Amino acid sequence: SKTRDVATVLNKVGLTGKKVLMLASFEDTVSNMVFRNIPNVNITSFDGPNVFSFSGADCWVFLKKDADLFKEMVVQWN
Repeated sequence: SKTRDVATVLNKVGLTGKKVLMLASFEDTVSNMVFRNIPNVNITSFDGPNVFSFSGADCWVFLKKDADLFKEMVVQWN
């Protein structure tokens, strides 16, 4: 399953058991469904993060295809 594949990748990069904040596009229903089934992952959209989401995570993760969305989000913080 896709969830199992993602869990395997998170394990390989050393994120098993870590509190992971996954940032995804609101429209990306596949990522939203896959990542929300992993217990240590909290998923939020780029347009809806809050301080609590970021501060409660050991790391932030986003997909390479969403790099521009991440940059746009960070620029808004200034």
